[in-house]
Amino acid sequence: GCRTGFYLLVRNADNEKVLAKVKEILGQIVAHDGPMFGATRKECGNYRELSVEAAKEEAARYLAALETGSAQFVYPTEG
Repeated sequence: GCRTGFYLLVRNADNEKVLAKVKEILGQIVAHDGPMFGATRKECGNYRELSVEAAKEEAARYLAALETGSAQFVYPTEG
């Protein structure tokens, strides 16, 4: 469900392009000035718990972590 987190699955993609797109979208979330999308009973069973400000704070935190340049795109292999 929507409370399980953020997942991005890609295969054979250019990691730098994917990272750039994720950063772009997170920046759009941080800059969003308007209502929360999907914040109606019809669209979301947890609509009462949605918060634009909380979403913006989390997006900013995630974006800051990505901006450190320490993103790893290779799963470690067992030695």
